[in-house]
Amino acid sequence: MRCSFSAAAGSAALLAILSADPASSAVEAVDVTLLGSFPVTDYEPWVADCWGFVDSQSREFALLPTGNSLRVLDVSDPSNIIEASRIDAPPTASDMKDTKYWNGYAYANQEFGDIVIVDVSDPYNATQVGAIPQGDLCSPSPCSFEFDGGAHNIYIDERGYLFVLGVHWSSTLIYDLTVDPTDPPLVATYNPGYIHDIHVQNGIAYVSSSSHGEWEVVDMSDVTNPQVLGSMAPASVGYAHAGWATEDGNYFISADESAGGHAFIFDISDPANAFEVAEYQVADGEGSSIHNIHIRGDFVYISYYEKGLRVLDISDPTNPVEVGAYRDDAWDNDSCSFSVYRGIWGVYAFAPSGNIYVSEMCGGGLHVLDFGGDDEPAGIDDYGQFDRIQLSVSPNPSVSDTAIRARFEQDGVATLRVFDANGRIVRTLAQAEAVDAGLRTWEWDGRDELGSEAPAGIYYVKAEQGRRTVSSKLVRLD
Repeated sequence: MRCSFSAAAGSAALLAILSADPASSAVEAVDVTLLGSFPVTDYEPWVADCWGFVDSQSREFALLPTGNSLRVLDVSDPSNIIEASRIDAPPTASDMKDTKYWNGYAYANQEFGDIVIVDVSDPYNATQVGAIPQGDLCSPSPCSFEFDGGAHNIYIDERGYLFVLGVHWSSTLIYDLTVDPTDPPLVATYNPGYIHDIHVQNGIAYVSSSSHGEWEVVDMSDVTNPQVLGSMAPASVGYAHAGWATEDGNYFISADESAGGHAFIFDISDPANAFEVAEYQVADGEGSSIHNIHIRGDFVYISYYEKGLRVLDISDPTNPVEVGAYRDDAWDNDSCSFSVYRGIWGVYAFAPSGNIYVSEMCGGGLHVLDFGGDDEPAGIDDYGQFDRIQLSVSPNPSVSDTAIRARFEQDGVATLRVFDANGRIVRTLAQAEAVDAGLRTWEWDGRDELGSEAPAGIYYVKAEQGRRTVSSKLVRLD
């Protein structure tokens, strides 16, 4: 089946559209809150992927390649993100794209250039301590011309193997970080064609084989003797870009990077007989593209280019449900890119706090988000039964008093406010007011805090309870 967010999914995730002034952008938020941002304007050519790690003091940090540098960002307080360190790329290199962390070291690859190795054990004094030379990053290696060398992606598994993907021009190189993390030896080469990306867990590699137009399951328990266990090749795939396996290894979710490219979900419990069980495409996604995927527990976190962050509940993988989203119209920016390749590039979903990092390509930098749904206890089958807020306003449009009804799934403290189309508070109807679970009704008489009648126009009613926020549009007529 194919799943996308629709009115039918309304009980599973409530949509909030918050509109700012006309010069600003509109935000779509579904159970996701923006906690903070770190803008980057001196990127070249764009802001690329992102990753995260925790230091010895349990502080959370993000790694952000910006084409010409690697930024180490202290995100332990998302409302006050600090650039702890910056490591500039060598002047002969270009397009730093991907980064990963392993045992106190960050690794960052460049489309043309070395793989930079940085000691981040003291994040505020991060220092480059090694590199895999550009001249080695070719297939065959070494490069016939040194400056041809580079790679498109990297991945590090739990065993300490560094997988270098998209090596110029087809090979995957595998290095062993456990021998020497600052000067790792090359221990294996895998060369079935161009591999764009890979996810490896428990010795099994989930390969995005772009040159074959398919995703493959490969036994890499012995990296020197990889064995293909099965493959998945949907007829409609545009570009086998990325993917991630569920924690139990029974399902795989792929990302097809192309116009209209979306997610396919496969049952891979028997890799030799893998089969598709579902698809997911964002609403109105025919002209958009999915990009990267992470899976944590029962949730899939997707960077969906200009469609922003999307969160799926896959507790039933055959029936994926979109339960979270965050998209800012400002992210739909092609000033540094083109076509469908614009907006949110990377997503990182493994911070201990549960915060989600996304990287915005054209000047946005890093955004830290919170998805409320992952705080819920396991074992509830109906996502709509979680402690959510359902909000309605009537009559709508309205010429006089408006009834605002909010149904709360749990007891708590709630705030209810009316905003105008410029994002200014018009009226506060409830401020940190104790409410019981169930239906609660407020009346808005159409007047502002000073008692003046609000003019005709568009307004937004916003209800908040804890981390839950939902808004509803209201039109007032003369």
